[in-house]
Amino acid sequence: MGSIDHLTDDQINDLQEVGNVGAGQAAACLSDLVDRRCLIDIPKVAHMDAASVQSVFQLQESIAVAIHVRILGDIPGVMLIVTKRICAQKIVGYMTKSAAPVTGKHFDFTATFALKQVGEAMTRAFSGAISQYIKTRTKYAMPEIVTDIWSSVWQSVAQRFWKNDENYLVVHSSFYDPEKTFSGHCVYMFDRDSQQALMERLAALWAEALQ
Repeated sequence: MGSIDHLTDDQINDLQEVGNVGAGQAAACLSDLVDRRCLIDIPKVAHMDAASVQSVFQLQESIAVAIHVRILGDIPGVMLIVTKRICAQKIVGYMTKSAAPVTGKHFDFTATFALKQVGEAMTRAFSGAISQYIKTRTKYAMPEIVTDIWSSVWQSVAQRFWKNDENYLVVHSSFYDPEKTFSGHCVYMFDRDSQQALMERLAALWAEALQ
């Protein structure tokens, strides 16, 4: 079955394949929301500590927007969708059919609602594929949004969800439209307890397949 901090090659392949299905579904949802074609790269599966997860986003000191959704149920997790503020503005503009840029430090109600729709739709699509494959029950908390200098955004999110001394199982990918008018990253994270439950479920599925 593998230890908590190490998945077998078969388990990694399973998660990558299911993650790819979820990414395709998330891309379709985002395409519908912004009314333009969107792409998501093939997800990667890895064990990372909190600092390594932060480096995935490659935002340095950009003004960033983080949409985070708690994934509840049999195997809890966190979905984090991060983009530069200017890209979030583009997404809101496409969704609301408004050419007027979002101004001010914080997003207004319309923009916030639009971005929460993005977070909810992409999380349900991505996580739903994994939940369906491993046959678990899943619920979702309301999406929350943090926007500020990236280091402050990360500190705010990390304080709520992650421990510096713990490794997380991470399924991560990047998304964008073909013209690259916007881009971002989505990360699905499992903590130690969730990893154990996930690997036990994957092992049970393999056992069922071999019967």
